[in-house]
Amino acid sequence: MKGLSYILLLVALQVSTAAYSQTRDTAYVCDGGIVNYNGRNYTAGTYTVRQQGQADIILSVINASRYTLTQKDTIYRGESFIYKGHRRSFNSAGTFTWTDSLLSVHGCDSVVNHTLTVKARPTTYAEFETHICKGDSVEVAGRWYKTNGSNSVTIRGGNYLKGDSIVTFRVYVHSAVEKVYYATIKQGEAKQWYFHRCSTLPAGTHRLTSANLLHTIYGCDSIEVMYLTVLPRTYGTDTLHLCQNNDGTYNGSYNGKTYTKATEDRHTLTNRAGGDSILTLTVMTHPRYTTRIDTTIYYGQTFTIADTTYKDLLPGEYDIKRTTTSIYGCDSTINVRLTVSKARQTISFTTALPDTLYLRQRIPAEAQASSGLPVTYEIDNTQNLEWSAENELRAIAPGYATLTVTQSGNELYLPADKKEKQFIIVSSTDLTAPIAIPTPIKTIENGRVIIIVNNKKYDLLGRTVEQ
Repeated sequence: MKGLSYILLLVALQVSTAAYSQTRDTAYVCDGGIVNYNGRNYTAGTYTVRQQGQADIILSVINASRYTLTQKDTIYRGESFIYKGHRRSFNSAGTFTWTDSLLSVHGCDSVVNHTLTVKARPTTYAEFETHICKGDSVEVAGRWYKTNGSNSVTIRGGNYLKGDSIVTFRVYVHSAVEKVYYATIKQGEAKQWYFHRCSTLPAGTHRLTSANLLHTIYGCDSIEVMYLTVLPRTYGTDTLHLCQNNDGTYNGSYNGKTYTKATEDRHTLTNRAGGDSILTLTVMTHPRYTTRIDTTIYYGQTFTIADTTYKDLLPGEYDIKRTTTSIYGCDSTINVRLTVSKARQTISFTTALPDTLYLRQRIPAEAQASSGLPVTYEIDNTQNLEWSAENELRAIAPGYATLTVTQSGNELYLPADKKEKQFIIVSSTDLTAPIAIPTPIKTIENGRVIIIVNNKKYDLLGRTVEQ
């Protein structure tokens, strides 16, 4: 019984493993067709595809339909449509039928029967009448009419369906008599014409009538008309700045008038349109200015004051005095205490350095200071890393080492912040030395640092870690 139980258990495990190793896939065939899958042809149904050394595939082959569709479209004459695969313009009315053969999303042949109806564009009609006074004209469809008479205009493609629109209209011309006057005044000027008080009119040209007469519905009564142009009155502001003289007084002029103190005044000028320009003038007085400035720059920077630029100044303190003019044009004295400090400098490696080195690996390591001054190199752990005879870094033992680069500065430059590069040195005893050293990848796995090179894992001492 024990042997039988063992055999049944083994069969159950094999069945469970086989069920677990199966995958599923789907394919489509057109009605009555076949599909080729992994080199074999299948019709609609469900199949088990066995693969040597791989999971079995449960293949479902599904019937895909072939379609016959009918499509009807309507356009107007002159429009275009995709006809038998090409865009074509239809300039005559009628009905067109054709058949297109297409493929469904599953690649099955389908047929589309097209019916296209081309309709003529309709013609619309309109009529109206218009009234104008003698000497006037009216525009209809881009043309001007000024005489009595009946007219007809055909507007090609003028209606909402782009068909022709035929417009019939009659022009009536009515006589009118006007006595016209022209005058120009300044805005606010006291003047009255009939009942019109012109002093209240805004700037612009105004049409004034002589009386409140009755008009016909076409507005062609005989009246006196005044075309009055009112020149605009403008307002503005300006400022006059007076500078202090050597004797402490102030003097300046504006529009022919002399000023000696701060005040506010009004001037009436003529604007570019010929009207009055009312300008409010503010007179301001300004003393002689003396300014003290304390500032600091670094060696190599320039300093500009007034119209003078200073450059190539050595570290130290300088007293500078310059005479210039203020923004108001007044004389000003500027006293500057300029401090020139030593310039800052930085250190950078000229080439990128790797984080991990292999035992006996040599790499060039060169750094430079932004000042151009020579730098000093120091290795903290010479038991692991040293300089070779070729002035290259050479890994001599597994572990850690740090390369430190310094520059102490001089009379022109401050000391640079030190530049450090830490290396991890690993053994490569079980690796064949590659022609091009691959880039190692550092990661943390199960709480310890792992280095991955060529898909192999090593610890920090270069020992192989089991996969």
